[in-house]
Amino acid sequence: MTREQKRKMQMRIALVTVCMIGLIIFCLGVLCAASMLNRPQMAQNPAKSTALEPIAQLSHVYSINSDTQMAPEPLILKENWAEEEVPPRYGFTDEDVYLLAQLLCGSGEKDGDGEYDFDFKEEINYYEIAKVLCVVMNRVRHEQYYSDMLSEVVLDPGQFIVFPRNVGSVPSQKAIDIVKEWCDAYDRWDIGMQCIPEDHIFFSGNGITNETRARLYE
Repeated sequence: MTREQKRKMQMRIALVTVCMIGLIIFCLGVLCAASMLNRPQMAQNPAKSTALEPIAQLSHVYSINSDTQMAPEPLILKENWAEEEVPPRYGFTDEDVYLLAQLLCGSGEKDGDGEYDFDFKEEINYYEIAKVLCVVMNRVRHEQYYSDMLSEVVLDPGQFIVFPRNVGSVPSQKAIDIVKEWCDAYDRWDIGMQCIPEDHIFFSGNGITNETRARLYE
């Protein structure tokens, strides 16, 4: 091998060596950078305030000191609050329901012996029934009448034409059930049960419809 060829060979070896060293340095740099990224963050300066500091301060304030402070009373959460019961609008008894059934329908075996007898009707008009019952309750609550007891107002002489004739009548179970349903709804303050003005204490009817009014004659 000539001298020139040896020189070129040495230059090639040196160039390869330099390249290898550079590649090794690059790889080491990449590894160091990755190591720095994965390293956990340093703890914060304890002198600085942290998110736990307010809790620590509260803990200090509410600590028990036998000389100056007392422990705070524990907060008691009440569950299952009992709902306040609304008193019934009137409070109908079974006797009241029976009396109103006598007023409306009289005997279950006769037709037309009540103020609005629906025992033998094919279709029951609940609105017309409610009109009559509302007139009764308007009288019970009206200042014009001496008593606020349903039985005393209904049975007072001259109040309703069917009494005292219907006192001994036995109303049908259908009449009792319908009156009971209305009374329960009235006691619950259901909207719609008071279907006429509260000052309407008179009514007249033809067996089909009823007309209510505030005065005897209008």
